[in-house]
Amino acid sequence: MSSLLGRPTVRRLVVIAGLSAVAFTYPLLDLYGKNPEVFVANRTGAGQIFIFAIGVALIVPLLCWGILAIADAIGGRAPEITYDVLVALLGLATGLVISRQALPDSTWMAIALTLAVAAFVFWVVKTLDTVFIVAAVAVPVLVLMFLGTSATASLIWSEPEAVEPASNVGSPSHIVMLQLDEFPVASIMDTDGTINEDLFPNFARLADTGTWYRNALSTSIATTQSVPAILTGVRGEAGTSPSYVDHPDNLFTLITDFLKAELARAPQLGAGFRIERWRCRTAFSAGP
Repeated sequence: MSSLLGRPTVRRLVVIAGLSAVAFTYPLLDLYGKNPEVFVANRTGAGQIFIFAIGVALIVPLLCWGILAIADAIGGRAPEITYDVLVALLGLATGLVISRQALPDSTWMAIALTLAVAAFVFWVVKTLDTVFIVAAVAVPVLVLMFLGTSATASLIWSEPEAVEPASNVGSPSHIVMLQLDEFPVASIMDTDGTINEDLFPNFARLADTGTWYRNALSTSIATTQSVPAILTGVRGEAGTSPSYVDHPDNLFTLITDFLKAELARAPQLGAGFRIERWRCRTAFSAGP
């Protein structure tokens, strides 16, 4: 190991890996690890989450390796100058990460702090690069933490509880559930609080034949919390994702058997509406 680190190119690459762990890998994996709804909204599978984590960890070191390889091929002072530029850029990225957390409301102070951190990182690399050689160990550790302990990890490893679907409905009725996210109700209303029938006749007809609960409020301003509450009838706990894993007892699982029976009797319905277990596992969704 020590002989490998004795080679300038290898040593520089390891230092850059350590810098990227601080400037790039940790901020991104921390952000996405705390926000599993991003993967839920995009219906991202477990394998894709694995690829994402590994890609985040390797993209900067591999890109820098390619740049350094080209500089080595050029020869002369090109490798040294290229390395200094890469270190400076990663130092600035590290400064941005720190300044955004420390001084989110002061632009000029944040810029000053970013430059100061970048200068400090550059000085450390030039005088004691062993610090970032050790930091390179954090790259696989961060990936393992993201895949094993973050909130997003539940989408990979957790299995939903078995739920018994409704098998006996006493009085079957046709129910249409319409979910409009961030819909500005005031834009379709008259000054007297009723639906503008001239501009929005279909909404007016819906209001006339239904029950409009004007004072009803959502449990949250966030879609990722309000929609699960609507589909489950249960206010979600902090830290749960809007997925089948954390909300196995929901509207879709309630009517799964009924939908399967209907699709078996009328297969053409499947072209327009389909419930798939793997898709429900990732998100509350129903569609082709």
